[in-house]
Amino acid sequence: MAEPKDLPSWSRRELGWFCLVLAFLLLVFFSESLVFGKLLSPADLLQNSPVFRANDAPEPRHRLLTDAVYAFTPWRKIGFEALRRGRVPRLNMDNYCGAPFAQNFQAARFYPLRLIPAHVSPRGNAFFHASELFLAGLGIYILAVQLGIRSPS
Repeated sequence: MAEPKDLPSWSRRELGWFCLVLAFLLLVFFSESLVFGKLLSPADLLQNSPVFRANDAPEPRHRLLTDAVYAFTPWRKIGFEALRRGRVPRLNMDNYCGAPFAQNFQAARFYPLRLIPAHVSPRGNAFFHASELFLAGLGIYILAVQLGIRSPS
């Protein structure tokens, strides 16, 4: 199997074009957040939760996306607050008497893209998700080149 440095020159040129097109498509897809600052979040779920219930709240548009609101966003905030204080977050003290936090794989504290402060602004959140999709697309392209797939058909 060829290493990425051994790819033919047409593949490097195509890789450059692929990266440009993919970045453009992601910019278009995430333009409301990256350009205009609109938050990508199913936070309308909070209007129907017992704590934040509003009397005339509309039905949430995405009832199945509760993890993003109830778990991932608070975990991201807890992790950044601990790192800001100069310590590695080992326990989540907001969960009962303290639940393992650094060992929780869903909190993804040691995932390199988690260094992007996604909870700070809507643009940071959109940049985090766009960078994940960019890396996924890039990986799929490199895999297709390695497998010899040249045409979408």
